[in-house]
Amino acid sequence: MKFTLSLTPPAHSAARRRSLLATWLGTSRAVLYCSIIPLLAATALSGALDSARRWVLLTVGFGAVIFFHELGHFLTAKRFGVRCDVFSVGIGPRLCGWRKGVGFTFGPAEIGPAQPPESPSAEQASLTVEGKALAGTSTASSGAASETAPKEPIGETDYRIAWLPFGGYVRMLGQDDMDPTKVSDDPKSFTNKPIWQRMIIISAGVVMNLILALIIFAIIFRVGVAFPPAVVGSVAWNSPAQKAGLQVGDRIISINGSKPRGFLEFTDLGMAAALDKPGQPVTLQYQRGNSQQFHTARLVPVKSMNTGFLAFGIGQMLTTKIARLSKADMQFVLEFNPTLKGIASHVVIAAVNGKPITSYAQIYQALQTCNGHPLAITLTNSNPKIATRTIQVTPQLTLRDWVTGNPALLGMYPRALVSEVLPDSAAAAAGFKAGDIILRAGVQSHPDVAQVIRSTRSNPGQKLAFEVLRQGKVLTLNPTIASTSGKGQLGVAITPDFANPVIAAVNRRDANLGILPGQTIAAIEPLDVPSAATGASSTVWQVQSWYDVLRIGKLVAGKPAVMLLRGSHGQISKVNIPMVNAATLDEYEYKLGLPCMPLLELQKTHSIGTAMLMGLDHTTRWIDRTYQTLFGLSRGSIPTNQLHSIVGIAKVGYDIESRGFAYLLFFLGLISVNLAVINFLPLPIVDGGLFVLLILEKLRGKPLPLKVQAGIQLAGIILLASVFLYITVFNDIPMLFHH
Repeated sequence: MKFTLSLTPPAHSAARRRSLLATWLGTSRAVLYCSIIPLLAATALSGALDSARRWVLLTVGFGAVIFFHELGHFLTAKRFGVRCDVFSVGIGPRLCGWRKGVGFTFGPAEIGPAQPPESPSAEQASLTVEGKALAGTSTASSGAASETAPKEPIGETDYRIAWLPFGGYVRMLGQDDMDPTKVSDDPKSFTNKPIWQRMIIISAGVVMNLILALIIFAIIFRVGVAFPPAVVGSVAWNSPAQKAGLQVGDRIISINGSKPRGFLEFTDLGMAAALDKPGQPVTLQYQRGNSQQFHTARLVPVKSMNTGFLAFGIGQMLTTKIARLSKADMQFVLEFNPTLKGIASHVVIAAVNGKPITSYAQIYQALQTCNGHPLAITLTNSNPKIATRTIQVTPQLTLRDWVTGNPALLGMYPRALVSEVLPDSAAAAAGFKAGDIILRAGVQSHPDVAQVIRSTRSNPGQKLAFEVLRQGKVLTLNPTIASTSGKGQLGVAITPDFANPVIAAVNRRDANLGILPGQTIAAIEPLDVPSAATGASSTVWQVQSWYDVLRIGKLVAGKPAVMLLRGSHGQISKVNIPMVNAATLDEYEYKLGLPCMPLLELQKTHSIGTAMLMGLDHTTRWIDRTYQTLFGLSRGSIPTNQLHSIVGIAKVGYDIESRGFAYLLFFLGLISVNLAVINFLPLPIVDGGLFVLLILEKLRGKPLPLKVQAGIQLAGIILLASVFLYITVFNDIPMLFHH
């Protein structure tokens, strides 16, 4: 914000001016302290000098982006003879600066045309000093008023650094963003210049931001920066990617026939879906495995239940290298899968079941064909002191992305298993332990996961009787269910008991066939399926776990079968299944449970010319994406909770800087593009709004009335302040406190 105040001081007002100067310096210090205290607090909370370094880099980076924007305005204004009173790096009170004929000074300084210090007319002239009028004075480096005339002509521009290092501004004569009624009849006034010159001055900031983005992108692509490539790492259930036949390991080459210089990045893939018009198909060209053959798929993005964006249902590809794990991370991994004991950070999976592997896609294929059996994982390390070793890992059967609830396996549900007991919870107080199989929850016998959750949530504050199976013994536990927001909470993590093929619940069709909760699946006898197709020596397949049910179900899908069930007393009964319904089996997949690092590839060129072209590609691509984002917001395909103000942007930038300086540069390039686009929207206050007013002035032959312009600017201030406040309160602050 820029405030201009013009006063005519009375004679003999030197003491008054000194008082005003002291007051202003005190105010400046107060502003400084108020700005530094939150930064110091944030740094202290982060607990490291590295945090301060990252904030400084981020602040300087943001300041540089806005500095180049204002530099565009300044250079073109000077070129067309507009008087520029201030060119400031940063906002707020003046810290220090330089002016031709005056030199380098600290604290407030006069701006405007120079006047002889002793001239009587100078006592009547008005010189604006950051909202304080000081006439006929010149602030020296010592802060005292100079009584001697300068030896050289005084320049018209005060080049300054302000207290708050966030951006900057240019103050031109006759142009005030906050008050359009402040005009001037001076020939050097902005308002007295031809419309075409004013249009160039207004748009020069946007042009400079685009040039800056192009230069940043060109530099990082010449130096090289690693990005996730557009390689399929996972395929969500019932997603456009699954319906189109895409598989893990497929590499996307082009989108709608457009192939970028370098390789297609995973971000390009996500943005192509998120910014697409609802119902509009997107054509992807891809390669599979080591084949050089190109395949084509047409996908219509749908809204993801995870993000709210339109999406293809494609996840990012991983590598065979284990990520860096803290002690807490390692403990969590081992609780999820105890068979992973023996892994360490940064080790590499070199082989699975003795077969060498080079990509995560090979690990994924081995997982999906393991049938729940342990895998021999060979781990290597670049450190020669750590020997190569092999561990036995039991894969975990989990739900695929985009699956909701607990899908049935051939119409049946496994029992509920306690996988974790939270400390200081109702379950811990009652004696629950990890590994307990729940046989009864209240009046519900042989409950599945959903039934346990329903029984618990519907009894807040009440005692609820549980029967659990622990090491072959049946125990009765009576926890008092905790109440959280009116819902019961037991304090356990529950997963399906896949290891034991005991039926907990059945759907209506299977119940009508005679399948009952509590029975154990002993075998499945497929009909019309030759044993040669499965490699089995008999047409009756023994079932030892739900993993076997999953495997057999996929083989006999859509065909009749006979299921052998064992009752609680060991009696065997046969149930004829007219057609095996395997529709939900694809909702499950096996996972290793290892936190592997994401796949990154170096986006780099050795040619400066190619780097410039890649920079131009990224600049134009992000310009288009910014506009597409605005269109998506207007039609509702992009949720508003993805918007961020300067608070959220700073948090994202802070996190990105931890990945390396090149990533921060790339982020600042994106910010520069976004600033250019947003600043040229036809909204009051921003450059685009001023440009529209110039167009109206050209069409009308005269500018809009000053009161109308002031009303437009006021409406713009209210609009932008309201949007900023909404985004900060509802999007950014929750993000800061979200773990």
